[in-house]
Amino acid sequence: MTKLTTHLLPPEQYGGRQGYCATDAVLELVQRIETSKEKISAMLIDIQGAFDNVNRNILAHTMEDMKLPKALINWTYQFVSEREASMLMDRRKGSVQKISTGIPQGSPISPLLFLIYSTPMYHAIKEWGGTPFGFIDDVTITVEDEKVQLTLPNGELREPQKEVKLLGITLNNLLDFKSHILNKINKARKAVGAIWHLGGVQKGMRGSAVRSLYIACVRPIVEYGLEIWHHKILKGEIHKLEVMQNMALRRIVGAYRTTPIAVQQKEAGIMPYSIRLKFMVARKAIRLHLNISKTNPINGHLLTLIEKSPIAKLTTLYMLAKDDRDYMIKKDE
Repeated sequence: MTKLTTHLLPPEQYGGRQGYCATDAVLELVQRIETSKEKISAMLIDIQGAFDNVNRNILAHTMEDMKLPKALINWTYQFVSEREASMLMDRRKGSVQKISTGIPQGSPISPLLFLIYSTPMYHAIKEWGGTPFGFIDDVTITVEDEKVQLTLPNGELREPQKEVKLLGITLNNLLDFKSHILNKINKARKAVGAIWHLGGVQKGMRGSAVRSLYIACVRPIVEYGLEIWHHKILKGEIHKLEVMQNMALRRIVGAYRTTPIAVQQKEAGIMPYSIRLKFMVARKAIRLHLNISKTNPINGHLLTLIEKSPIAKLTTLYMLAKDDRDYMIKKDE
């Protein structure tokens, strides 16, 4: 039975953004869908030229409606006013042109200003009965109703898609994440293949350097969004992860194909993915637990993950040792 209906809107349609971690935005959406008793329809929206099209007058008016300090509003207006830009190509600088709209690209304050600028849109979506989720220029609107078709303002009909990508996570109407996991494994295998020729027993990079490349360039490909899809991964997919990692292990330690994998893992200091997945999930749970309210209902689930993790056992041993040490110090005093 279809659980999620998705529509992908073109970049020029609508837009908005809220500012928090990309995977947290997807995690919040997935949790809402999986815990809802109703069928969910979702619209995925991307804003084209988000920062470049911010109107400074509308931005200032929005800040006034939010009752922000007047000094802050004036500073912001001056910050985005009287801006100039030019093109630099092959060390040749073009003519300077004045910019009347937009906020600076690369400035740490620009994402915050865009959040303020897009706030009225989020309020309007809620008034219309939708639930918005956003991250910069990617916005997802969900409603508890399954619709077969979506009619755009220009009258164009959009059929629901079986699979879409949201902030680097591939979602389908069953939320089983099979496509996402297999896609990431295939990309990781290609990355391992790319570094395969860089190291060897007699020539090439040293094993320690190949290990660093694997950790820095391959693992992030596979483990992106782990907290979202880890509970749906199957034994067969874990096996594929292990096979991919074993390719890298043989190059890192310079071992033959017949060398036991456990020996290679120990020599390289790399744990098997059957354990690493649990480790990564527990670490994410600890970070969430430390940053959310103690009254949040999800805390109970996070504590369960933490208590079962190797990190919790090490932390317990550390605390016991610390207590014993403090006791001995006080006793000596």
